[in-house]
Amino acid sequence: MPPATKFNEDEPSSSQTIQAEHSQSTPTTPTQTSRTTSNSKDLSSPATPPSEPPKPRKSIQTSPSPSPSPSPSPSPSPSPPKNLQANLQSQNQTRKDLIQDAVYLTLQSFDRNTPNLLNNCATPDILIELRENPNEKRFIFGLDSVKNWVTRHIGPMDTTHMLSNVRVDIGTNNDAASLTALAMVQHCPAGWGRECFGPKYMTGGEYAFSLVKERVWDGDGKEEMEAWRVKRLVVNVVWRKGDASVMQPGGT
Repeated sequence: MPPATKFNEDEPSSSQTIQAEHSQSTPTTPTQTSRTTSNSKDLSSPATPPSEPPKPRKSIQTSPSPSPSPSPSPSPSPSPPKNLQANLQSQNQTRKDLIQDAVYLTLQSFDRNTPNLLNNCATPDILIELRENPNEKRFIFGLDSVKNWVTRHIGPMDTTHMLSNVRVDIGTNNDAASLTALAMVQHCPAGWGRECFGPKYMTGGEYAFSLVKERVWDGDGKEEMEAWRVKRLVVNVVWRKGDASVMQPGGT
């Protein structure tokens, strides 16, 4: 058996000698050294060379190009000034007040037995249509006939005509209008209205008025004024309560 070879720990091995010789034969540049150092720290982020500062750009002066002229847009229709709108609204409100006043004056002539008031609020060809029952209609035509009906029948009685839910509709030409309202009318024989247990007859329904506008002169004959007159009245009775004999003779 051959004797065991004894290695000296102080002597470099052959692999270490080769690596040393290789490192001595290959000089290390500063770039490689820094790259090797950076790679040992972070392999995923390569070293970037230092960036140079940006060079200032030369400004080039150019003449501005003429902008195309905009095409003319259609001008909107002028709206009426606010004061004109307020005047129109005021005129419409005043017109509605005049229409309602003509209606109230007509009913006042019934309750106060003053048929001559109809000369100021009704047309000469006024027509009153009474619908007490679905299959029954009665007509009173002409101003004189209506005044006679008030004097002989409705006027002497103790009556009250009350309107509610009044609606006014004015025509496009402002020369005609309509007024609708709910009506509740209490009828009592003459002199019995204040008697708690006296005979009474009450009706409820709808009144429909048709009116026309007239131009009249004022008292001095200088200025023209606007007046509204009732041309037609339709009385549609919806319900009745009480003693119907109160209405005899005739009907409401």
